[in-house]
Amino acid sequence: MSGDNSYQPVHSDRELGMDRKISRRDLLDGMAVTVGAAATGGLLSGCAAGEWGGIHDKVVNPPDGWDQAGRGSPGHPPAMTGLRGSTNPAMRIPHELRDGVFWAGEKPVHRTGEHYDLVVVGAGISRLSAAYFYRRKHPNATVLILDNHDDFGGHARRNEFTVNGRLIVGYGGSQSIEAPSVWSKEARGLLDELGIDHFPDGNNGVCRLLVGRLIPGTGAPRAMGGETSARIDYSRLDVAGDAVRLRLNTPCVRVHHTGGNPGAKTVEVDFHRDGKVHRCTAGGVVMACCNTMIPYLMQDLPTSRREALFYGTKLPIVYAMVLLRDWRAWRRLGIYHTRFTSGDWVVAELDYPVSMGGYRFSHDPGQPVLVHMIRMATAPAYRNPRGGIGPGRRELFGRPYERYERSIRDQLTRLLKGGGFDPARDIPGITVNRWGHGYALEYGRPWADFWPDGPLPSVRGRRPFGRVTIADSDSQNRAYADAAIDAAWRAVEELG
Repeated sequence: MSGDNSYQPVHSDRELGMDRKISRRDLLDGMAVTVGAAATGGLLSGCAAGEWGGIHDKVVNPPDGWDQAGRGSPGHPPAMTGLRGSTNPAMRIPHELRDGVFWAGEKPVHRTGEHYDLVVVGAGISRLSAAYFYRRKHPNATVLILDNHDDFGGHARRNEFTVNGRLIVGYGGSQSIEAPSVWSKEARGLLDELGIDHFPDGNNGVCRLLVGRLIPGTGAPRAMGGETSARIDYSRLDVAGDAVRLRLNTPCVRVHHTGGNPGAKTVEVDFHRDGKVHRCTAGGVVMACCNTMIPYLMQDLPTSRREALFYGTKLPIVYAMVLLRDWRAWRRLGIYHTRFTSGDWVVAELDYPVSMGGYRFSHDPGQPVLVHMIRMATAPAYRNPRGGIGPGRRELFGRPYERYERSIRDQLTRLLKGGGFDPARDIPGITVNRWGHGYALEYGRPWADFWPDGPLPSVRGRRPFGRVTIADSDSQNRAYADAAIDAAWRAVEELG
């Protein structure tokens, strides 16, 4: 379903159990809000960005405030509750950059004295793969990975629940590996090296294995058998002296070549941490963040390059993980997967029955299980789907959590009531993963009149710029894990 506010539940709040206390996680990608006039008239002038759905007409603050980061211990982000995913603190600095206010006034830059062979901006599948490929080519290289979130994985995020001491793992974003037999030799080769088959926590398992290979001593898994139950010590991700360091809660704010010369052999990377701007230097940089952020970070890019990068705006999407007391109603009705023809959610399905290592899927209908639900968050658009992205993000950003919970309970009740399902009794936990920038938009006719002959915006935008190269799945205009890995391999090769 698109960003439509017309859906109304058919059951009362009392019938749905809205008064019950449960474990709730509201995951939000705050990148749904607007670009201010300063950015429109300055950095992005000439981008025709309004036509592409990336610029809105007013600034909107998040409903829960910019400091809302969730509840629980920051030492283990997958188990934190409350406002999660792309949290408000993670999005605050990117929004200020986008709105043209971050550099307003005097902001001193503190030189850290750190120099790395490679700096990678972003810590998702493409970013971690880039660090892995670079270290494979240069085993003694030093690498710094920066990310504005408090957890790694990008859109490939892990959700955890605990029921009576039992760990139940789900995915909050990028879901699965599809058809690896037709992947490129580079992407398939990475799977083979990591020993990857399929994971109960989605593609976050790929990221956890990459962290295990890149940063030993963190508790991250190095082999697939122990991946699901491995508990990572996040305090060990960024340790002085380690060859590879992963620095979370640290948004990159500027990337430029020394002296402003793209022919320079050194790149200066500024990042925000503890309320200050810091600077390190690098021999090369892979920009593996959302490509639409790159024009704000690299202000010396030519206008045509900024236009092409901004075209890569991603589709918003919502994933919910609903913890059920049992799945007897599903068994009685003979249901595993449902597509709704009306309502707020388009899909409801029992989580994939994956067991590996010491982790076991619920084989008994009397045991707890996760239900995965999907909501498409684009607004209706005529002919060109890009037109619905901006309005969809605004609705996504402004919608209160209670509306998500109410529609989840109502649609599951409509589906399962005949099997004895009672939402007030049978739902002990809900996680809503909201992603304003979820999946790369693939090209197609009739709206993309340059397809397939080109020139493609993704190809024009991703060209190397001095010692800086560009990765992530949006640089391949394909929303798949192999595209993210292929982009990482290409970006590392382009560094030479």
